[in-house]
This record gives sequence, C-alpha cells and structure tokens, in this order.
Amino acid sequence: HIYHPHLLLHQDEQEKARFQSKSKSSSKLVIQSMLSDILQNTWNQFNNNNNNRRVHAILTHPPSYQHQPSSSVYQEECQRILSNYFQNNYTDDVDIDGDIVPLDDYTMVSEPIAAILAAQHYNLIPPSSEKDPIIMVLDIGGRNMTLSMVHKNTEEVYFTRSSEDIGIHGNALITEVMNICQEQFQQDHPPSNKDSISIPLDGMAMQRVYDAACPAVLELSNQKRVDINIPYLSMDSITRTPQHLLVGIGQLLLEQKFSQKQKQQKLVQFLLDTLTESNTNPFQIQHVLVHGGPVASPMIQKLIQQSFSQLAGESFVQERLLLPDHKNTTLFQELVVLGAALYGNKKK
Repeated sequence: HIYHPHLLLHQDEQEKARFQSKSKSSSKLVIQSMLSDILQNTWNQFNNNNNNRRVHAILTHPPSYQHQPSSSVYQEECQRILSNYFQNNYTDDVDIDGDIVPLDDYTMVSEPIAAILAAQHYNLIPPSSEKDPIIMVLDIGGRNMTLSMVHKNTEEVYFTRSSEDIGIHGNALITEVMNICQEQFQQDHPPSNKDSISIPLDGMAMQRVYDAACPAVLELSNQKRVDINIPYLSMDSITRTPQHLLVGIGQLLLEQKFSQKQKQQKLVQFLLDTLTESNTNPFQIQHVLVHGGPVASPMIQKLIQQSFSQLAGESFVQERLLLPDHKNTTLFQELVVLGAALYGNKKK
C-alpha cells in the first residue's frame, strides 16, 4: 500500500490548496522514497531465486470517498506522482544495488476490486446469474473501516465511505487492551504515600505496553486468554522500587470493555446511511465481503454478524455475509495483495 488517505487527507479548502502546492515537492519525495524502499526490500527477498524473471509492479490504492471530496483530489495527485515516477525511472530496467531487474510495467488497482478478484479466484464468491450483481466490500483496517459498493461485472466502485468513529478497527482493540493493562497496573501499584496520587505511565512505558498489546490482540483471535508480563515497567517515585506489570486478559473481559452494543448501533446506522446515499436496497447486494487484519477477531465477526442481522435478517447473514472461519482467516486478511497480483496478471 503506497499511500493512505486517512493519514494524509486534508479536509478544508486551505489545507487542500496547501497540499496541492506542496505535492510536486515534499509529497513527491516522500512517495519516491517509499517506492525505493519497497523495491529494495522486495528485491532483496527474492533475488536469489528469481534472477531470470521479469517484474511487473502492482500498486493498490484506496477508492475515493464520496463524502470527502478532497480525497479524490489527493488520490489523483498521488496517482500522477506515481505514474510520472515510474515513467521517468523504471520504464526499462531497475538497477538495485548493481542488480538489473527487468521491469515490464506497472498497474494500479483499487483495493475493493483487488479483494473481489481474490475472493472469486478462491471461490469465496460463487458465480451469480444476476445481470448486474452488487458486492459490498467492508475493509476493516488498523485505523478505520472502509465500505465500498461495487458493480461486480464492470469492476466499478460506485460508492465508498469510511469511518473510524465506529471503533471496530485494529487500533480500537489495541487501545482496549492497553486500558486494561493500565487499570491493572494502577491496582497493583497504588501510591506508597496515601496523600499522593497515582502518576500515569510515561511515554516510554506506554510504548512498551503498546508493543505487548499488539501481539496480545492477535493471540486473542484464536485463544481464550493471554498473559502480558512486562518487568520493570516503572518505578515508585518515593521508595524507588521497580514496578512490574502482570495481567491476564480473556476474550470475555475484552468483549465487556469493547462496548459491543454501542458499536453495533453505530455500525447499523453507518450501513443505513450508506444504503440510503448510494440508493441501494440491501437485497440488491449479492454478497458482503469482509476482509482485513482485524476480521480474525471473534468479537469483530460477532459484531458484524449481529449488525447485518439487525439490518436485513438472519437469512441475509447466512446466505450473503462472507466472513473467515478458522481454516481461511489468513486468506481473508490477505485478499487485497492476492487480488492485486491477479489483476496485474490479467492486465498483462
């Protein structure tokens, strides 16, 4: 993924104007640096076994957001920068540390289109007899959730919207685990002086908690309980004795902290608004394809199932909602990159 609108998107007109004025300099340098790093790292991984192969680059990008017009401006500018960069630098061969890599060409593909292509290839989406089937694609990312409405036959994304307020992205899970850790730490290490107050963990300590919370969230996707042990996390300000963190977190505890009902209502409203604005009836949708790293979490899956059941009924969930099971979780997490490779091969 070369760029991410959530991190760089500017909302107001002044910011948009400043972005456009800077895009030919600073943004171009940033993207060029990222591309160089990606090509370098990729080539280092497979140069020993692929010296005689030609390289075709496939760049994935998020779709434009209809409710955020400046996103389209940003995306078009990034595509122009990428296009010029490849045309000026990699139209023939790529020289990486003295190794010549023949680069055939490059292709750009929207993420929901790539996800659908991979889902079809791996028979997650069965063939349809409908004239113009519609696929709803839910991309559950690390920072937000993006919903795209796609005409399957024409590979056209006709409506897209994004939200981080619902709170079912990966960082929301990590934040809840960190909150549990902080609460447990304060309970285990109350102030040594009854007249003093608890001092919050400093930035370095919180970074250690974050580093432990990330793998804990992944482990809780397939385990009922995980233990987090961080020795010497802090020090008592009066006695100068070290303070450690040891906490056990179960799926049930995390689910209680996750505010399922509140998030479910937000997601249902988000879906209703999307269907209304896109002028789509839920029963026009052939399938709902859910992908991304956080879909491995049983809590995320349960919340999505309950939301669609509330919106369109249990039969809709059983017949049209595509979620991973324990056998193909990794596949659902990697649909975009697999679909990008299929798209690039098809274009060639």
